[in-house]
Amino acid sequence: MHYEENEAVELKSNITDEVKAEIVAFLNSNLNGTIFIGVDDFGKTLSLSQKELDKLIQK
Repeated sequence: MHYEENEAVELKSNITDEVKAEIVAFLNSNLNGTIFIGVDDFGKTLSLSQKELDKLIQK
């Protein structure tokens, strides 16, 4: 699958405070946006170990 950012799609390699701000921004808009975690700015899906995935889920 090819991922590309636009006004309703954000790509994030991991969860940071910036992601939390993006979530709030989407909730406050009419865009019904989607944030893909684990995808870099070029649309490449990153490989995560099970341990890394578990940490992301906990956040």
